[in-house]
Amino acid sequence: MIRHQVYFDTLGSMKEDSASWRVTFAGLSVLRLVDTMVDTGSSIDPAGWAQLHSVRSAIEAVSEGDPIRGVLTTVFEEATKRGSIDDTVCASLLAYGRSLDYEASWGLATDVFSTVAKLARPEKNARLAVEANVAIGGAARRNGDWDTSARAYSQAAYIADTLGDKPGVLTVQVGIANTYLAKGNLPQAETILDDVIVQARDQFLPDIQGKALHTRAAVAHRRGEHAEARRPGLRPRRYRRTVF
Repeated sequence: MIRHQVYFDTLGSMKEDSASWRVTFAGLSVLRLVDTMVDTGSSIDPAGWAQLHSVRSAIEAVSEGDPIRGVLTTVFEEATKRGSIDDTVCASLLAYGRSLDYEASWGLATDVFSTVAKLARPEKNARLAVEANVAIGGAARRNGDWDTSARAYSQAAYIADTLGDKPGVLTVQVGIANTYLAKGNLPQAETILDDVIVQARDQFLPDIQGKALHTRAAVAHRRGEHAEARRPGLRPRRYRRTVF
């Protein structure tokens, strides 16, 4: 199977050299650079400087007003500066994936998150591995790819549970609850969320509690319980937005 097939499919559906085509092509160029560096186990050798120039040119062709240009620039600069694909580069790739997710480019986002998940080593950075798989679960769910979403959440839960990452376990549970919500199984979503809210509160994990409260309010809204959705105990707090 061709790596990043969804990028080629997306590019094929766009008018060549349009603004959307350029930003998608720049993203593919960066991902292929990452692939090359992973495959060779090191930075680009002298024979590969043409690829570096090509990637930089692709990024610079993206409109300066497009926030993804800055995100891709960060990935490129971190990768070339470090000479390898480490956790810092993976974190910048996650930021790129989130940008795509927020723009509703869920297929592309899933591909980027999957790239990070393959690179992340759970024994070295469990949080990164869990975060990447949770991100896959959310983006794939929003894209209607239930199987990929379920596999990613399962993998995230396995990593978090094996390594004793309690915040990771609870974050996965919120993602799974969102899946039940999307499928209309409100009672199951509610049961999971109520448990997460209690555990997050008892373990002083306000970020996770805020995510669970946000989704719990969405469940109440779907039930038509609008007063319940606005109740203070269910009102989501202002935390940094994260995909889950």
